[in-house]
Amino acid sequence: MSDDAADAPVDPTAVATTGDIKWRLDASIQAGWVRMNARTIGGAGSGATELANASAKALFLYLWNTFPDAVASVVGGRGVSASEDFSSGRQIMIPTMQGLVAAGLDDMGSTPANRLQVSAQLTLTSNSATATVDDGGRIGLGMAIQADGVPAGTVVIGNSGGTITMSAPAGAGTTGTVAARFSYFLDAQAPAGFGGDCVEALSLKNLPADLPDGTVDVSYPEQTGVIYSQLQVVQQGSGAAVPNVWTATTNYKTTPNPGGPKTFGVPISNPDGGVPHRTMQPTRLGTFYIKL
Repeated sequence: MSDDAADAPVDPTAVATTGDIKWRLDASIQAGWVRMNARTIGGAGSGATELANASAKALFLYLWNTFPDAVASVVGGRGVSASEDFSSGRQIMIPTMQGLVAAGLDDMGSTPANRLQVSAQLTLTSNSATATVDDGGRIGLGMAIQADGVPAGTVVIGNSGGTITMSAPAGAGTTGTVAARFSYFLDAQAPAGFGGDCVEALSLKNLPADLPDGTVDVSYPEQTGVIYSQLQVVQQGSGAAVPNVWTATTNYKTTPNPGGPKTFGVPISNPDGGVPHRTMQPTRLGTFYIKL
């Protein structure tokens, strides 16, 4: 390497910067990086569980200034500034990637793709937990609702033909149609959000709308025959008399479906049901790291 090459300034766009993330197939410790494992970083003497060193300052400030406490919480609560919290020996939690798969924000600075959420028009009534949506076909139970007039953290607890039931009522004075977003993420457009699970159990509301009704209707056809109504002794020629022989027949014919078809209940049960099913995509495991 020439002296000129050795003295050339480093191109900052060609190296990793604080907050960059990488993934490796192993579980090693990487110099200049920390694992995204929900442990903490801080200065020397802070007692941080992943890294307690002055080298953690840049990442500490990045996390403190970029994310709310719900994503990167400060042990003991946040102070006046990131610099003061670091200098005073506080710890900040590294956002976790444990058991998580990385995905893109649904909008990512552009028009929402509606892959991780459903955009719809929601019609609210003041103080009512019931609302209507213009297209409820993709709105599932447990989806979080992002819309003006809907309290934060509200989720869908019922959906019947586009009439949805919310876990909290619309705000007072909130009546009318608003743009809404529904997602299994708290907000599919918020950086560092997460959602989903590897197992799920179906409820009755998750089953198809068309199911057997659990009954069987039986129709009785017309029947014909004879009725014997008299017992008597019958003499057969010169032989012995035969006692207790039914005689005096009367023809009869039944009425089809007397009183209408009969309905019998058919129990539909699955005593071994209710076991969660797999929802996990094919995945290879490794370790996520974030740059100091």
